Amino acid sequence: MEWVVAFIQLFITAHVAKPEYNIGMATTFSAEGDEHNPMPWAACLHRDLRDATDMIIASRDLPCRSKVLVCLPRTNKCVIARVGDRGPFGKKKSGEYRAVMDLAPAVRKYLHHNGYETVWWQSLQTPTSQP
Repeated sequence: MEWVVAFIQLFITAHVAKPEYNIGMATTFSAEGDEHNPMPWAACLHRDLRDATDMIIASRDLPCRSKVLVCLPRTNKCVIARVGDRGPFGKKKSGEYRAVMDLAPAVRKYLHHNGYETVWWQSLQTPTSQP
């Protein structure tokens, strides 16, 4: 139910007021075989990554543990994920970062993301204090 409310907020914001959502390229990461994260560690969560269940993203800029609504326009699917890691750090030859966020495999699977595709996202809240 939480994602329905968040999606409605994103839709209203996009069509009525000044857009408060962001658009950018997203890639995926994995606990194994990721050259930019050789140890399967979620920097913001201070624990190992759990590929099959972690609904998290990696972001260089968003606050750790904050909730983010991520939408894939191609599939019309949205998911609420937490910022659980830092990245992505892969760069193009031009020196620009290849993507603005990395999706954990569980997020990628839910959205039917192809691994290198444009997403819309909106930060939903500021992070809470750590448990």
